[in-house]
Amino acid sequence: MEKFEGVFAVEWKKQMTRIGKALLTSMLLTGILLLVMAWILYQTNLSGLAEHVMVIVIYVLACLVGGFLLGKQEEKRRFLWGAGFGAVYFFLLLLLAAAMPGADPGNGILSSTGFFINWSGRLRVLLICLLGGMAGGMLS
Repeated sequence: MEKFEGVFAVEWKKQMTRIGKALLTSMLLTGILLLVMAWILYQTNLSGLAEHVMVIVIYVLACLVGGFLLGKQEEKRRFLWGAGFGAVYFFLLLLLAAAMPGADPGNGILSSTGFFINWSGRLRVLLICLLGGMAGGMLS
C-alpha cells in the first residue's frame, strides 16, 4: 500500500509542476502583452472599446497558450485539461485583483475601464478563459 501512495505522490508532484509551468508561461505572456497594450494606448488615442477588445484578446491568447502547453503533455482529454487551465487562470486573475492595495476585487488588475466590475462581466471572462484554454488543449 505504501508503494502505491509513493507512486501517486510522485505523479501528483509531476502534474502540479506541469500545471505550474503552463500557468507561469501564461502569466508572463499576459504581463508582456499588457505592457504592449499600455504602450499602444499611451501612443494612440484609442477608445474604451478598443481597450476591451485588447484585454479579451490577451485573455484568449494567454489561455490558449497555457491550454496548448498543458494539452501537449497529456494523452487523453486534452480539451478538459485546457478548460481546467482556463478556470485556474481565471481564479488566479481574481486573486491578483483582490491583492491590489486599495482596489475593489471587482475592478480587476487587467481592466481600468470597468470590464471586470460586475458578476456578468466576471462570468463572461470565465467563459472566455475556459474556451481559450479548451481551444489550446484541442490544438495540442
